[in-house]
Amino acid sequence: MNNYILEIRHKLNAAIIPVGPKKIPLNKQWQTLKLTSQELEGYTNAVNFGLVCGTISDGIETLDIDLKVLDTKEERDIYEKDLLGYLSDNVDNFYNKVAIYRTLNNGLHIIYKAGNIEGNQKLAKVKGKAEAVIETRGIGGYVQIYPDFHHKGLKYEEITKITNEDRSILIE
Repeated sequence: MNNYILEIRHKLNAAIIPVGPKKIPLNKQWQTLKLTSQELEGYTNAVNFGLVCGTISDGIETLDIDLKVLDTKEERDIYEKDLLGYLSDNVDNFYNKVAIYRTLNNGLHIIYKAGNIEGNQKLAKVKGKAEAVIETRGIGGYVQIYPDFHHKGLKYEEITKITNEDRSILIE
């Protein structure tokens, strides 16, 4: 357990869960509980930790961008540039409102707090592909924490609440 995970938990008032290989929680029931710092410190066998989204974590929601769905690096680069360009053009001070982290598969997590979050949703699919390229992780969801993969914007512990209007733009 590293102190940064505890700092994230404390500053965000968030639920953090230990996860094992393949980002699977060591106990699925933890997604509905807030483990204490002492309980988290006891899980030395955790490969990593997950940030639980939803109301249990003070309204944290994540846009999970799975760029691996796209076939080529060029497609992935263009999609990422266009998506972040659209969001930064349409959400005032976008990079001062969200945390953006890379994932192990070179995708993105765009993380924020909002008052009008919902359950996990598939938002965008690529024609001919079964997997969604953009999904939300909200009530009932979680994302793995990647402290070393900060990309742009805020850091985990700095995430603040965005307006309902900003969230609507993100979900569009």
